[in-house]
Amino acid sequence: MKDFVPVTMVISTQFVIGGSPKNPAPDLKELVALANEKPGAYNYGSSGPGSSLHLFAEMFSNIAGIKLVHIPYRGDAPLITALIANDIQVAFLPQANGVGNVQSNLIRGLGVTGTKRMEAIANVETALEQGFKGLEVGSWVSLFAPAGTPPDIVKTIQESVAKALADSQVRTWLISTSQEPMGNSPAEFAAQYKADIDRYAKVIEQAKIPKQE
Repeated sequence: MKDFVPVTMVISTQFVIGGSPKNPAPDLKELVALANEKPGAYNYGSSGPGSSLHLFAEMFSNIAGIKLVHIPYRGDAPLITALIANDIQVAFLPQANGVGNVQSNLIRGLGVTGTKRMEAIANVETALEQGFKGLEVGSWVSLFAPAGTPPDIVKTIQESVAKALADSQVRTWLISTSQEPMGNSPAEFAAQYKADIDRYAKVIEQAKIPKQE
């Protein structure tokens, strides 16, 4: 927060909540019911401690009031392999990996984050539709500049990005890959990213995730 100034959010994406095909739960409600029957017996995977996949799974655990065991992996590929094998029963996955594997029936789509369903897997309900409020905001890719960058330069960069994202071909392609083009103002993005920091800080404290020095 001290070293950089926010410029603009470029794209916003959501997460696919994947389940093991070898586990009977067809959706999040059933997963929670099964996890409540066997506290501490269900595992969730992530791409490493402190990753967004880790934080969102902890957020879900808190929202659902269940106890899940964290199993970290070195990247998305071994994480998905573990999910297929039922070594873990649930995982939050980036859209690109999650959608493709659900479409291929390698994993089960238990839900998605965000306020609306993903067109590519429209039969998978959002977490909100299933009664789990608090997972409406997903992930984003954004631009920052070094602290001290003149405001007029920050504004010029933001306006150039917004113009590119407004191009019909660029916008159509991004939307076709389930990425939402943004290009918001520095002030709007600053408010969003500071809110996310506060949100994740609470999760880190609750889950007792070690902080980097």
